[in-house]
Amino acid sequence: MSRGKRSQRTGSIVGLVAIALLVLLGCLAASFDVGRVVVAAQRAQDVADAAAYAAMMAPPSVNYTAASERISQVVAVNGSTSGLVVTNAPSDIIYYAGGQSLPGYGLLGLNQEAVTIYTHVNVPFMFAPALGLNGTVVTRKATCAMIAASGSPFCPMWVSETTPFQYGQLQNLLAADGPHYPGIPGNFGWLQPNTGAKDFDTLLSGYNVPPETLAQNYVEIGDIINGLTGVRKGQWDQALGYKGTGRLARAAQEPWANDTFTNYRRDNPRIMIVPICEYLDGSGANAEFEIVKFGVWWLESMDSHGNDCSINARFIQHIFSSQDRGDFGDFTGIWTSALIG
Repeated sequence: MSRGKRSQRTGSIVGLVAIALLVLLGCLAASFDVGRVVVAAQRAQDVADAAAYAAMMAPPSVNYTAASERISQVVAVNGSTSGLVVTNAPSDIIYYAGGQSLPGYGLLGLNQEAVTIYTHVNVPFMFAPALGLNGTVVTRKATCAMIAASGSPFCPMWVSETTPFQYGQLQNLLAADGPHYPGIPGNFGWLQPNTGAKDFDTLLSGYNVPPETLAQNYVEIGDIINGLTGVRKGQWDQALGYKGTGRLARAAQEPWANDTFTNYRRDNPRIMIVPICEYLDGSGANAEFEIVKFGVWWLESMDSHGNDCSINARFIQHIFSSQDRGDFGDFTGIWTSALIG
């Protein structure tokens, strides 16, 4: 091979190597910008999720301005990292009320609410401008629904604080009119709702409870509640039983039909939050009970015994505070807030 041809070939190889290096450097530079887009997308999603949860800490319909302020606070505190800023405008917030259709979910029940939040991150490219690409805007969204249709703020029954509680233990929740509390005739473990006995059945079933009834019947640890006497099986069987809109009847339907005590959806109607009380004094309707904490139960079954009935439930856990609705976020007995999209 002549020297000229050899030099020409060497020059071609050097040129190809240079081009390959440029391509490699370009790919590395592009991967850096792509990485920033991935980071921005994850950050936008995290902030959207947190903001959606914040909006649903209380029913937005009570105060939409306050709900939007909670969203703004979350975005402001968490929206800046690694030089990337997450933004959210009022037009990026969509509220849904009961009776409206929520995309990706379906028709919201009477006491259900939801919010969809969009977040954005402007990602300027560092190296791609050499290829004519200056940047992009990443958008993510989160939808959070608050479901109260299968639960209530106050289940008008009580369990004694002296009861031994063990996870998964099957217990009879009607235990008041017996040897432990012989001085409370006619009280089988029921409490008087704040709005009166007329709302007893509605609160016990937790089905389509009017929002105003929910709000007026919130109870706290330390509250003193009177007993409700004379309540027999026929007065509460419909609320908890196997027919109509009873809790056990609803739980047999989709999407809860295959739920079990150890593997269940948080909005299963079987989940009940029951006040755990200390008996103070009095008898009958004048009996006074102080709420010392709350317990979460899985409604297992009901067994008939003459005119009365045993309510069989499995203990899940204690809840020690009711002052913040968020404390009950994982259980339907009060409110359930869950990301659904």
